[in-house]
Amino acid sequence: MTPSGLCGCFGSKTTPAIEPDRHQKDRAIGHALTGENYDIWVLEWGELIASVERRYTFYKEQLKSSITQDEAVERVRSRHEALLNPRRVAKATSMRPVTTDS
Repeated sequence: MTPSGLCGCFGSKTTPAIEPDRHQKDRAIGHALTGENYDIWVLEWGELIASVERRYTFYKEQLKSSITQDEAVERVRSRHEALLNPRRVAKATSMRPVTTDS
């Protein structure tokens, strides 16, 4: 078992006997078993790769944005206002623009 409590079984193809465990109500496809301190996933390599590609594409698109420092501060302020020190936020708005272009 990995430190995070996740365990995976991967193969090029699954057998019909395991399909009921891979397709359970109220669980993602492949989430075969869960316990107090662990989750077991049974996936085909193609499913795993497709999932990673979707997440990679999502984050790649999210990082294409270019925002100013003021916009970044406002975004953080709106999401985490209760945790912010107002004096630090005011100081941060006077800094240069932040871009995420690579």
